[in-house]
Amino acid sequence: MPSPGVRAEGERLKKQDEFPRTVAEKLQFLGETNLKNKSAVERLMKMGRRHLYTKFGDDLTDDTVLPEVKIRVLGPPTPKQAPAIAHQAQTDKDEFWHLAGSWGSAAAVGEASGEDLRPRVAPLFPDAVVPIPQEAKWLIPRIDRAYAGGMLSLVRVMDGVLNNTSVILLMQIGHTKLLFPGDAQIENWSYALCDAPNHAEILENLSETNFYKIGHHGSLNATPKTLWNHFLHKADDDSAPDRLISVVSTLAGKHGSSEDHTEVPRGALVKELRAHSNFTTTQYSSSRKPWVDVEIPIR
Repeated sequence: MPSPGVRAEGERLKKQDEFPRTVAEKLQFLGETNLKNKSAVERLMKMGRRHLYTKFGDDLTDDTVLPEVKIRVLGPPTPKQAPAIAHQAQTDKDEFWHLAGSWGSAAAVGEASGEDLRPRVAPLFPDAVVPIPQEAKWLIPRIDRAYAGGMLSLVRVMDGVLNNTSVILLMQIGHTKLLFPGDAQIENWSYALCDAPNHAEILENLSETNFYKIGHHGSLNATPKTLWNHFLHKADDDSAPDRLISVVSTLAGKHGSSEDHTEVPRGALVKELRAHSNFTTTQYSSSRKPWVDVEIPIR
């Protein structure tokens, strides 16, 4: 899991006056975030007396815990359910996962650093201090930028692999349906929406969604248009009684960029959500109250 090495490199690069501070801060943020996620996962594994490792098609309804609440799992699919996932696991993307994972683990115990990811040339005199010629100094910051860009891409590849194991839950209380897709991205969604034998029935169920917890902080590929276009409770009129409620937990400026249309939350998605649903975001929550209360009518 990428975190210690990424965080350390972010801290190192921030100290360089000529290096773009925003890029260094993104690396540091990603490293710290993944570390916190790891501890959260470990805490969750210790909670409760029973642990469920769930998959597409599971029914988690339990009247002894939540009476009259139906809970249906729409993702992730297993490799047996979706063979394409098993095929994808053999691609270079997952090879990068193993490479970066081993580097991150080594960095955590001080056995590796960002220098281990840079190409090396054995010097003729290892102990000699080699001065950098004045005419070559302009090149060093550019090399560091390319190096950091490669690290950011690598972290996002691994982030995408993890996100495609996110659990997608559709809950129903009475006639009210609540959709919680976690960090699921398009590869996770595609089985339920397009490939599952009962995908038409799933789409019909999803069409009646009343509350949508926006996936993956509003990222580019976490709200498939197939899903969005099937929501029947979208409405232009903000006074419509059954208008879709949408909520996103996010913080702008930490992932992607508006220049290449990958910013999180994605501007085009937020615009659509604001126009056609009762939209709420944690973006402007204060540190004193880092949450937003949302009332959901139960019908």
